[in-house]
Amino acid sequence: ATTGVPEQVPVPDALPFVLSMPENPSRSPVIFDLEAPVSGPISVRIFDVSGRALREVFGGNVESGAHRFSWNGQDELGRFVPSGVYFGAVRGQRGRATARFVLVR
Repeated sequence: ATTGVPEQVPVPDALPFVLSMPENPSRSPVIFDLEAPVSGPISVRIFDVSGRALREVFGGNVESGAHRFSWNGQDELGRFVPSGVYFGAVRGQRGRATARFVLVR
């Protein structure tokens, strides 16, 4: 007899990344807390509201678990960005996460 309930429920390969900020709005340096579900290569970048990448904060391998990153409020050329809304984004082989924050000068 059929119950209408699937026998197997698909389970994702890993839980998603969790990117959070202990302080928002934030002054420089901006602190990001990351919970990585699996070990592997990741990239943590800062974007402005138009989607333009301003700086890579971290690029490399991490172990699964908790990590902390900071951003000094400067773009790739070392220029301080103005107060405003920005996004921190983490991307890895198994997913991505974004956190919106306000930088106050």
